[in-house]
Parts: sequence; C-alpha cells; structure tokens
Amino acid sequence: MQRLPCKHILFVLCVTALSACEQPAPPDAPTPPPVPRDVQPADKSSVEETVESDVTGDASPVEPVTDEEPATAESFRPPDLRLRQNADNLKPLGIHEHASRRLILYADIDPETAAVLPPVIDQAFETWEEYFGPLPPARDGSDYQLTGFIMRDQSPFRTAGLLPVHLPPFAHGKHDAQQFWMNDADSDYYRRHLMIHEATHCFMQSMGGTTRDVPVWYLEGMAEHFATHAIHDDGTINFGVMPDVREHFVGFGRIPMIRREVEEGRLLSVDQVRQLQPDDFVQHNESYAWAWALCHWIDSHPRYQQPFRQLGREYVADGFDHTFTELFTENLSGLDAEWRLFVRHLCYGFDISAAAFDLQDANAGLTSDVPRVTVVANRGWQPSMWTVRKGASYNVSANGRTILAHSPKPWESEPQGISIRYNEGRPIGRLIGDVISTPDPQTGRRHVSETIDLGRDGDFTAPIDGTLYLRVNDCWNELSDNTGQYTVSLRANVDSK
Repeated sequence: MQRLPCKHILFVLCVTALSACEQPAPPDAPTPPPVPRDVQPADKSSVEETVESDVTGDASPVEPVTDEEPATAESFRPPDLRLRQNADNLKPLGIHEHASRRLILYADIDPETAAVLPPVIDQAFETWEEYFGPLPPARDGSDYQLTGFIMRDQSPFRTAGLLPVHLPPFAHGKHDAQQFWMNDADSDYYRRHLMIHEATHCFMQSMGGTTRDVPVWYLEGMAEHFATHAIHDDGTINFGVMPDVREHFVGFGRIPMIRREVEEGRLLSVDQVRQLQPDDFVQHNESYAWAWALCHWIDSHPRYQQPFRQLGREYVADGFDHTFTELFTENLSGLDAEWRLFVRHLCYGFDISAAAFDLQDANAGLTSDVPRVTVVANRGWQPSMWTVRKGASYNVSANGRTILAHSPKPWESEPQGISIRYNEGRPIGRLIGDVISTPDPQTGRRHVSETIDLGRDGDFTAPIDGTLYLRVNDCWNELSDNTGQYTVSLRANVDSK
C-alpha cells in the first residue's frame, strides 16, 4: 500500500473550513461598519490569488481554494492570504500588535500579558514539525507565520474589520487557514492553551495536499494534546503533557469531565470516540475531553506511540480510519481494554508508562504449572496467567512487603494495605484484582470487570470469564518511586462451580 509523506496532507475539518472549538456563544450584537485602515497582502507571491479588499479595508479571509491536485515532491503549502494590518490605526481602539517569527498577534488585553504570547507559538512550531514533519515550502520561499486575534471585547475588532462578518459566533475560538480568533481567558494558562489549540489547527491545515477523511476526533484531540503544556521558569515549554495538578492547569477541566462521565456510566470505548461527529463537538464539551484523552493516551503509551505517530506523519490512500485499523490490527481488542482501565482510573499526573501492560491470555488455569506469581509495586495491572470462570469461587493468599513512599519516612505495606491513606476507596498497598476476558467472537471486544478487593487472604467470586490481573493499590500518579513486591497464590474453593 502506498504511503505519502505528511507534507502532502491537508487536514480539513468535516464541518467547514472554520473549526468549531467549544460550544457556540449567543449571537453578538449587530456588526458596526468598519473604519478605514491600510492593508497589505502577507504573501506577495499570492496577490493574483487574493480577493481585493474594499475601500473600507474589510479583511475577511478569502474562500479556500478547492481545486485538488495530485501530491508531488514539488508541492507547496497553501498560499498565505492574510492581510497585514496598520498597527498605528488600531492603537486608538485599544488593539496592539505583538509579533514573533511565527505569529503576529493583535490583542486588546494587557500589552505586557500579550507580548509574551507570540514566542510560545515559535516553540510550538518546532514541536509540530518534529512530530508531523516539515511543512511544504511557500512558493516565494517565505517563512511560515500565523496571525492571531485575542479579544477581551469583540466590539473594537468588529469596528476595525478584524472579525470577519461571516465568522459564526463562538465561545472560545475559531481558525481559518493561517489565522485564528479567540476570546480572552480568565487564566494565563488557559489563554495560552486556547491559543496553542487554534494555532495547531492552522498548522495541520497548512500541511499541504488534499484529503477530507481525517476525522474530527483526531483533529480536535491533537489540538488539545499539543495545547496541554507546561511552561518552565526559563521560558521553555513542554507540549502534550499530562496535567500534574489542577492548580497548574486552571481552565483545562478535561480530567474532571472524564471522571464525571465514567461515574455516570458514559464511558466511551475507543470505537465510540472514533465515531464522534462534528456536531458532537458543537453540542458537548465532553467530546473534546474524550478526544484529548484518546490522543494523549495513545501518543504516550510505550507500545502504541510509534504506530500512532506514523499515522500522523503518513497518509495511506485507503483513508485515515482504514490506516488506523491497519496499524493497530494486532492490538485493537487489547487497546480498548487497556483504554477502559485508563479512563476508569484517570487522575491528574496519571503515569501512562508505569500503568502500561502487555495483555496476556492465560492458558495455565490453576494447575501446578503456575503455583504463584509476583506482583511488583511500581507497575499498574499485571497478568497473573490464571484463568477464572464466571461465578466460580477462589481464594487468594499473598505475602511480601512493599514501600510506597519514602518521605518523611518509608511507608511500608503488606498485602492487606495501610489505612494511613486511601486510593479509590481502598487502603494503599492492598492487593487488588481485575478480570479481562478473551475477545468476544462476535464483536472482538474484551470485557473488563470491576475492581476485586483481595488483600492478604480472601475469597472472591469471579465476575466474568477471563484472566486475573493483579496490582498493588496506590495512586496512579505515584507509582514510580514504589519498591517491593508480593508473592501471590490462587486456588479454587472446593464448593466452587
């Protein structure tokens, strides 16, 4: 099957060329007439392809070119049709210009706050190119640059003609080609987050070529993935991070959304996230949370990361969804089972690498071939290689010692756990279990049971047929410093079915 480099991809949203980011806001007041200002095309090589602005300087973006051409090694990225603004004419309206290599920003927020934002996109650009590959060149050899508008009050931007009349109302942001518009946010973090989100859409739309089958869950999920960032004291930024504590990510809210969805019985499978439609993102903010969670989890998983990043760098002629299925054929049922456990336990700082496991279907049953297994404290779920039958009764016996923290002194635990602290309603250090079934012959889906409380010596009834998985209970963001292990044995009770 032929694969074409990512520079021949044009990620086009299925809704319109304008990305719908968050639920729409109520319609704004009627648009005041624009005032005259000086405008100049950003890409002089594209003047012949630019619609002339009227005498008032209305800078509404040009409709995107729709002619589709075969991708070739000589492909160029779409022409830059932005219109330059006269910064002096905008100052009386309280709008100031701030520029860096990759972003010209017009904002009516505090100038000191706005001035530090364009360099953020310079760093993001390097991350995008490292992830997706270099953009195709411009026909005139010019640098890639975006224009952004951050608005505390939309009125002066409408007065200046900077907010196109055809742009639908929005609560957070919109993008079109190499421009984006966003309302100001209440926190420094979320202001940067929204800006990176919209700018990521612009970059992906500029990747060149033509394809219209890239699903919205991927487009929105990857925009949220890169936008979730951590900025350090020296100004360097890590993009695509797992939020560690709520206070560092004010306004993000995706993790509480997922937790609420799961608690209320609306856990979406991998396939259900992949089936989200554009309208789902207009009507439900939760769709952004699910798309972010799936993209971030797969991209951070040690086993799934490589094929997922291959998906981002290549386009297969048979289509995006077909390619996703092809790349993950050997892991689809395990992918969904592991995903369900991830979102069921999702928390700030969740350690995806430590929680990752190889799905193994047990063949040994309860024979002497596997008399006992070892469960280490610094990992998530671990396969026992024991099969259990739904409704049958079993006894677990465990011994050993683990250390779950080292400050202010070592927190030692045995399999019954220590009640000094709880995680998900059970003492940390306690031995717990879960059962994962073999693939359903009809659907190919694996079923995952609820958590089973085990401890040092306890009986349980298997909730489903499948392989028993075990772990030492601890917070999912605190596994890396754990040490020690338990030795566990399992036997079927005499009166078991």
